[in-house]
Amino acid sequence: MTLLSANHRAALWINLTKFQTDPTRDAIKYVNMASDYLFVEDEPNEDPELVALGQEALQKLKGINLNNYFETSNCDIEQDIYRIDISSIDQIAKKIEGKEAELKTRDAKILETRYRLTTRDWSKPEEQASKLLHDYAMYRYGGQLKVYKGSKQEYQPGVWSADFHPTYNELISEIDSALKSGTEEDKKLMQVLKQFYISSPIYQAAGKELEALPERAKPVPTAANG
Repeated sequence: MTLLSANHRAALWINLTKFQTDPTRDAIKYVNMASDYLFVEDEPNEDPELVALGQEALQKLKGINLNNYFETSNCDIEQDIYRIDISSIDQIAKKIEGKEAELKTRDAKILETRYRLTTRDWSKPEEQASKLLHDYAMYRYGGQLKVYKGSKQEYQPGVWSADFHPTYNELISEIDSALKSGTEEDKKLMQVLKQFYISSPIYQAAGKELEALPERAKPVPTAANG
């Protein structure tokens, strides 16, 4: 192992054995002082070949440090809430309380808008709010909302992926399936759930459009992906 980057909370170590066969960022091990452990000898290894390999690894991976090791996710902000920093949280809270506040990031603006949509009285419709809810319904229940923060996959219309939120039709299909094969107790619960979906503000805003969306095609299994 050779040290690549460190601060008082964590460190990046390069596994030189792995680096020999895989000279990429995959050879880097992240060690957090609070949750990980790493045992080392009192003295560094001065073997010339190992030192040379360590220098090669440091040169190859020098652009990676603790500030950029964890790549920013591009999933929905609610699936990676830690992407929001403390100052943005404070600004959102002030905005909700009606105080003067500036939301500087797109994520912060999205969260503040969703809070408004969640807490508003939908018995009193308002055009702008209704449009925002419609757009959110189509985004989430139309299958565009990415739920897996580790994914690099981009949204493809009409293509199913576990990285993205199920569509409205897929959720209803699961309920209908349970209504046919579940126990009597399950069927009662599923019927209540289905009625909840149909009577929700989400359905009122975009239900007919969501129902009209074509079924998403699942990838054909191959030897590579099973």
